[in-house]
Amino acid sequence: MESVLPGDPDTAPRRGRLNRAIKESLRDLGAQLSLLNHSVGTRLDLKATDLECLDLLTRDGPLRASTLGTKTGISSS
Repeated sequence: MESVLPGDPDTAPRRGRLNRAIKESLRDLGAQLSLLNHSVGTRLDLKATDLECLDLLTRDGPLRASTLGTKTGISSS
């Protein structure tokens, strides 16, 4: 990627190109992560919600069912 220096007369167009490139890269990354999650879930016979809960538990440690439900937006039952 190219750098954008303050005071450079071409800063605005270059910054716009860089912003678009970053957004496109993030969209691509999101799509790749979605495919990876689907592949892992299929291999382990887990649903997307199960993987989301496991991710939260890995990051936050043990959680009560109500807290997990609040963080995921699903019922704790």
